[in-house]
Amino acid sequence: MHTKCLTIVRCMIFGCMCAMAFANLAAAETADEIARDVDFIVRNAPPHDLPLDGDYVTNNCILAEQARATAPEQYPDEIFLEYVLPYSVIREERDDWRSEFRERFAPIVAGCTNAYQAAVTLDRTIWDMINVHYSVNRDKARQSPRHSMRIGMASCTGISIILIDACRALGIPARLVGCNWTTIPGNHSWVEIWSDGAWHVLASGEKEREDSIWFLEYAEKADASRPEFRIYACRWSLSPADTLFWRTWEHPSKVSDVPADDVTADYLPGGRAARKMAQPPPPQGGRGAQPHQSQPPPPQGVRGAQPPVVRKGAQPPQSPPSPPQGVRGAQPPKCTPSPPQGVRGAQPPKCPPSPPQGVRGAQPPVVRKEDQP
Repeated sequence: MHTKCLTIVRCMIFGCMCAMAFANLAAAETADEIARDVDFIVRNAPPHDLPLDGDYVTNNCILAEQARATAPEQYPDEIFLEYVLPYSVIREERDDWRSEFRERFAPIVAGCTNAYQAAVTLDRTIWDMINVHYSVNRDKARQSPRHSMRIGMASCTGISIILIDACRALGIPARLVGCNWTTIPGNHSWVEIWSDGAWHVLASGEKEREDSIWFLEYAEKADASRPEFRIYACRWSLSPADTLFWRTWEHPSKVSDVPADDVTADYLPGGRAARKMAQPPPPQGGRGAQPHQSQPPPPQGVRGAQPPVVRKGAQPPQSPPSPPQGVRGAQPPKCTPSPPQGVRGAQPPKCPPSPPQGVRGAQPPVVRKEDQP
């Protein structure tokens, strides 16, 4: 029955395309690309979205192709289809956000030279523009952008949905990642950005913690042996493993119908997210970037390791000592430039104030529970 419905809807949408879509195509788009895009969206649409509106889907695909043509960097078709083209992130209300977000946010990233830098710039800028901020008093976890903008608040999931849609409106691949915590009550959602051939962690809507990603120390305690405590990255189509995002947002202990990839290994000690700090910084460029100050890379295998601190009035040692025993990732008072492009979880280009000495991460972590029912 589902296959029959999809076939009918696909015919309706392609008929709509023949009637109105081609007149709206820019030179960069072709009929074949739009047909491919519409087919991918309809073929993988969740059943509760059916029947789809032909005009809505076609216009979404045209705007996505236009955004891709002007994106800060290019990427494979499979990344575009899964993480730029879709009209929704999870199971939030369906909004027509592409045109508005592109018009409002494109000038913000005009000077950015890569996708991650553009995403960070958006994250630093848009929340005051649209007057949306994190609050446990939001209506529900999985709010759509317009819902959050109407009430002026959102959960970590709602904040992530807005940032993902803002990125996708500008042709930047973005996806929602989340998990249930294993060592403390609650759960969390955040954003990953595809840039320079890799996924990068971004703590969306947390300007006060731009110098650290507080939740990584909880994420690295994920339990890959228990599906409810794995880390999942949402996608549009089912993966070959038929993996689904574990929690439903209304009931975090139940499995949702949202397709996902299991990315737990990336966040465990030694994974790509955990190794993000153990890399030399790259040259900087674009809006909000700081001049590059050359520094030696931290010791390999030490998450967040930094050059040692010489306190005022103390004599500097002949050779740099190791960070204090028992303190992972002790930070120096001098801020360091961003890590290299292509490293998952790269830091934003703006140098933030240094965190307190002897404390891993910029500030004591705030454990969010807002996605509990």
